[in-house]
Amino acid sequence: MVPIDFGTGRLGDEIPAWLSVQPMKRRFYGLDLYFREGWEDLAAAGPAEVVRGWLDRHTVLLCKPDAVVGRELETVFEWLARHDARVVAAEITSGGRHVIRALWEFQWNIATRDRRDVTELFMERTPMLLLVVRMPAGALPASVRMAGLKGSANATDRAPHQLRSSLTTTNYILNGVHSPDEPADVVRELSVLLDERQRRRVIQAIRTGSEESPRAKAERLYAQTPGEPALDLVSRRSRWLEAIGSAGRDGVVHADEDARLRGLLADVESGRRDWRDFVTAMEDAGIPWDAWDTVVLGTALADAHVPDRLRILPGASPAEWSRG
Repeated sequence: MVPIDFGTGRLGDEIPAWLSVQPMKRRFYGLDLYFREGWEDLAAAGPAEVVRGWLDRHTVLLCKPDAVVGRELETVFEWLARHDARVVAAEITSGGRHVIRALWEFQWNIATRDRRDVTELFMERTPMLLLVVRMPAGALPASVRMAGLKGSANATDRAPHQLRSSLTTTNYILNGVHSPDEPADVVRELSVLLDERQRRRVIQAIRTGSEESPRAKAERLYAQTPGEPALDLVSRRSRWLEAIGSAGRDGVVHADEDARLRGLLADVESGRRDWRDFVTAMEDAGIPWDAWDTVVLGTALADAHVPDRLRILPGASPAEWSRG
C-alpha cells in the first residue's frame, strides 16, 4: 500500500495500479467514500486476485433515461449480443441531483451550469437500467474495452461498429448510455448507482457466472414511463411551430404573439438569445410544453464546457492501457 500524505499525516492508501493507469486517480480514489465502499463489498466477496479476475471480465453499462424513453433498450441488448457481451445482472436505478454529481464528480468541474441543470432535469425524470456485462477474455480489462466500443459522445468521432452509432443519439449530452473508463471506475460507480442490497446481488451474479435476461426489467421500465420517440431538435422544432400555429388558430395567442414566438425561436437557435427565454415564453403563452421539450432544447443549444478548464481526472483511454 502506498500511503496518501499531503504533509498532514496519512489520509489513506493509493488504490492498486491494476485498477487505474492514472496516478492521480489512484490517489483520489483512495480517499473517495464511494470507491472505498464498493471496494469493501468486493473484497468481502473474494481475495484481491479473484476480484481482479472479475474486473478483467466484467463492466457496467448504464442505459440512461433518454435510452429508456426513446425505447432503445432492445437495440442495446442486440448490440451486446453481437459483441458476445453477456448480461449477468440488471438493476433498475435512478439518478437524482446527488447521484448525478457523484457520478461525474471528477469531470464536472468543466461543466457549465446549463449543462448541469439540464442533465439533472432528464436524469432524475426517469429510472435507468444498469447492466453488468461479462465480456470475452482480452488483453485489456472489460471496462476499458467497453469504453472504446461504446463510442464518443461526439457523433463525428464515432465509428459504425460502436454502440452509440446504433442508437438514436441526438447530441453530446443525450447520448443514450454511459460506461466507466477502467476497473477503478467500475468499483466506484457500482457504489454510486446501486444500494448495498443491489450490489450484493450483482457481486453474487459475478461470482457464480450466472446470466440474466434484462428484458423483463426493460418492459417494467417501459410500462412505468411514457415513450418520447422524438428527442432531436429538428422534430421538436416542428412540433413547437405546429403548437404555436394551433394556439393561434384557437385564439390562445394573437398574430403578433405568434410572430414573436417564431422569431424568438429563430433567435435562440442562432445564439442571439438564451435558450431559456423560449422556454419561458412558451410557458407564459400557455402553449403545451413539457420537461423533455426543455431537455431537447437545452441539450442541443447549451454550452457544455467552461472554456480554458481541464477535468480533474481525464478519461482513461484504451491507448493509455496498451502503453501500460
